[in-house]
Amino acid sequence: MSNTRFSITKLLTILAVLSMTCAASLQTTFADDDFYVPEELKPWIPWIEEQNPEWNCAVTTEGTRCVWSGKIQYLLHESGGEFTLQSELLSEGEVELPSTSELYPFDISVTETGSGNASAFTTLNQNGRLYLKLPKGRYTITGRLHWNKLPSTLPLPPSIGLVRLNHRSRDLEYRR
Repeated sequence: MSNTRFSITKLLTILAVLSMTCAASLQTTFADDDFYVPEELKPWIPWIEEQNPEWNCAVTTEGTRCVWSGKIQYLLHESGGEFTLQSELLSEGEVELPSTSELYPFDISVTETGSGNASAFTTLNQNGRLYLKLPKGRYTITGRLHWNKLPSTLPLPPSIGLVRLNHRSRDLEYRR
C-alpha cells in the first residue's frame, strides 16, 4: 500500500512539474504575439491579410463591420456649421459623412489620428449621402456645412455613437 501511495504522490509531483513547465512555455510563446504562428508560416501572414482584409473586423447580424465612427462634434453658426468626426477603419472602407441632398459638406479634410498627416481620400455619392473611401487606419475628418437658416435637424450617420453640439457657446452632448 505504501508503494502505491508513493507512486501516486510521485506521479502527482511529476504532473505538477510538467504542467508548470508547459504553462511557462505557453506564456512565453503567447507573450510575443496576440497568437502563435509557427516560424515556417510567418512569411504567409501578409498574403493572408491581403486576401482577407476583413480579418480583424467585427461580425454582426448585418454582416462584417470594419468602419467604426465613434464621435462627431458640431460647431453651429447661424449661416453654417463645422463638424469633426473620429473614425477607425479596420480595413479599407467607406465612412459616411453627415450629409443630405440639401446639406452637403464641403472643405473636407482627413488627417491620420496621432501623426496629423493629411490623408488622401475618394468621395462617393450614394443617394444624396456623401461617403469617403479610406484605407485602414484611424482618422479625424473635418468639414463644413452651409445653410441660410439654422436647420431644425442635422444629418447624422447611423453609425455615430456620441454627438456633441456647440451653438452660441452652449454645449450639448449625448449618446445614441
